[in-house]
Amino acid sequence: MLELILIRHPRTEANKGKIIQGQIDTELEPEYENSVGQLAEELARQGAISAFFSSDLQRAEIPARMIVDYLRKHQNVPLEYVSTPLLRERNWGELEGKKYEEAYQGNQDILDWLFYLDNIARGENFDAISERINRFKEEHLQRYKGRAGIIGHSYLLNYLRN
Repeated sequence: MLELILIRHPRTEANKGKIIQGQIDTELEPEYENSVGQLAEELARQGAISAFFSSDLQRAEIPARMIVDYLRKHQNVPLEYVSTPLLRERNWGELEGKKYEEAYQGNQDILDWLFYLDNIARGENFDAISERINRFKEEHLQRYKGRAGIIGHSYLLNYLRN
């Protein structure tokens, strides 16, 4: 059996600016290193991790590499690390790069609205996301037992969990 530890990437400058990022490769806020270091220490205290995965976008890959480096020094079990585009955030198509208020003017919380939005011009629909998640599971997760970490993006982690 595999225990998955799902971790959202640290806050980005675009998060602060309330910009829909999707697959745009945005910069992390400067303070991210302290929280990532603390998380790595806590993960090491909880027990060995056999695999760690991340999106190949820098906002997930940079902290994932920090965590993996720390874990490799502090556990006696080999740790495989894979960075993959299969774990990228949902492609929001025409919405990517827009500020929240430009993309949506309704009364519902924009983050909830985005989660349930299926058809986006030039973006991924639910079937495409599901196919990508299933490919990740088949190509990567089935080989492992024990504990594995995934650092990724809010929406994709929620789709993976569901």
